[in-house]
Amino acid sequence: MSPLWQAKTVKLPCPVTCGIVSDTHASALDPRYQQALQQHFARVARVIHLGDVTCPAVITDLETLGFSVIAVLGNNDRLLNSPHVVVLESGPWRIGATHGGGGGYLQVSERAVRQVRSVCEAPLHAVLHGHSHVPADCEVSGVRVFNPGSLGHPRSFPGMTTPAVPSFGILEITPEALRFRHVFLGD
Repeated sequence: MSPLWQAKTVKLPCPVTCGIVSDTHASALDPRYQQALQQHFARVARVIHLGDVTCPAVITDLETLGFSVIAVLGNNDRLLNSPHVVVLESGPWRIGATHGGGGGYLQVSERAVRQVRSVCEAPLHAVLHGHSHVPADCEVSGVRVFNPGSLGHPRSFPGMTTPAVPSFGILEITPEALRFRHVFLGD
């Protein structure tokens, strides 16, 4: 990883519910997605964008909907002034957020864990990433890994168990648990 990578720590209250989006690749947030986010993020105050925003207007659109946005830099974010890694601390939990870019799509989860660990020596409970445009919820090296998929440009790979439709995620943080879930939108 490049020594030019930037990281920051953000402290969140506990309990808290966060929305998770990634790979919007848009100049503005499509009205269909704005409506879906308003519906599904009714109890959400913060949205974590895992990179490839592409145009900062998407962040503005999320803020206009009433969300505070925490964003990480994706490999297509030339105009975004965000860190490469954000470490979220909430109650007893430490969650790393990164885009996961820098290589092929099939090893993104492993690479994302390495990227976060390169800037955070403390124990991690979860890592959030995007880049592949494919939803994931798995464990890598003892760390829960969650990819919300892509809101604007879903992909599919052979053997996928999730639909290739626009998707995002919701993370509920309580003192007792981290609860992740995907939301899949129809065509």
